[in-house]
Amino acid sequence: LKKVEGQPVDIDLRETSDAFVAAMQNRGAKIHHFRFTTYRAQLPGTPEQVAAIALAAARESGAQIRGLALAERSLEEAFLAAVGATIPPPLAAAPPRLN
Repeated sequence: LKKVEGQPVDIDLRETSDAFVAAMQNRGAKIHHFRFTTYRAQLPGTPEQVAAIALAAARESGAQIRGLALAERSLEEAFLAAVGATIPPPLAAAPPRLN
C-alpha cells in the first residue's frame, strides 16, 4: 500500500530551487514541490537513471542534493487511498530562500 506507482523519486535539496525544477522539467520530468526542501520527480527509467538525471540537473542549476530515495506514501496517505478518500496536499510551505 505504501508504494507509489511509476517509481517517483523524492529529491531533498539543501534549499528550494526553481532553477533545479526547470532543469528537471527540461529533461522531461514531472516534478512538484512535496514538502519543505523535498521535490517529488517522476521520469521513465530505472532509479539509477533518474538519479543520474537529477545529479545532472543539480549540477546545471547549482542546487545541492542532500538526499534521494524512492518515493513512498506516508501511512496517512496509504490509509486515505485505501478508504477512497482524497489525499490533501502537504501542509508545509516552502522555507524562505537563503541568499
